[in-house]
Amino acid sequence: MQFLLLLPELQRPREGIFMGRVADDARSNVVGHRRTSIPAVRHGYQILALCRNADARTVADSMRGEFEASGIEVASLGVEYNSCGALARVCARVRCSNPERAGLVRLMNHLSLMPELRSIQWESITDAAAGQATRA
Repeated sequence: MQFLLLLPELQRPREGIFMGRVADDARSNVVGHRRTSIPAVRHGYQILALCRNADARTVADSMRGEFEASGIEVASLGVEYNSCGALARVCARVRCSNPERAGLVRLMNHLSLMPELRSIQWESITDAAAGQATRA
């Protein structure tokens, strides 16, 4: 279904309205100053994957490889083996900017398809909990 808006006063330009020419001061944040690049804000996330003890190293290596390929900063990546059970927990703490978050979503979707995983979840964490991330 398509709607047409027929308002003649909006279809033709009116006198005194800015028409198509970009003013120089509209391109910069402040008139007479150069634009400065603002560093991207990086948010912390924690990823918890549950798998069998025998598959824990494989899952951790897959996560590490995915982080390296996507350029997401890893603060920590470790495996917690459960001595009385058959399941291990792989925990990763990462930091990424909003544009890189799309890569993190793709990574989570890819990891969720691994047959070795029983469950995977991720959550936002504070910057203090994420720690100072280093490139994986």
